Amino acid sequence: MLLAPQNPFYVLQFAETAATSGQWALALKMFLRVVEMVELPADEQVDDANGDGNGVVRRAWVGVKLSTRKIMAEAVTASVPSNSKQKIALGGEEEEAKAPSEERLRQLDALATERVGALSGSVGRASTTSSTTTPGYGVMMKWLSTAGN
Repeated sequence: MLLAPQNPFYVLQFAETAATSGQWALALKMFLRVVEMVELPADEQVDDANGDGNGVVRRAWVGVKLSTRKIMAEAVTASVPSNSKQKIALGGEEEEAKAPSEERLRQLDALATERVGALSGSVGRASTTSSTTTPGYGVMMKWLSTAGN
């Protein structure tokens, strides 16, 4: 990531590594950075019906959703030590990754739900295929609808 910080794939892999190690505040920050790097404004988006041009940004939004859920769950569970403040070393300097407020986390969770649904073609536009023929559609929608559980 140090050699090519402009590459969203490297930032996404860093975010996924942070999430794997349980550093949810850092993972959330990096997933949001990927979204910032990759996602186009609504008026510039192209409907890509043949391919999956939204794979990176979809993975980033799913990471945002997962990270917000984990941070909110850690805030509720008082007996488990929280990773809401984590010191990280980037470029020789230590930086503290802080989790956003609970209200901001709820807003991010709702936004991530909307964006994953929109990127998957399940929200906001009529689909030409039946939702029952799209692989994984039911599983994804069930996971998205169980926010906070």
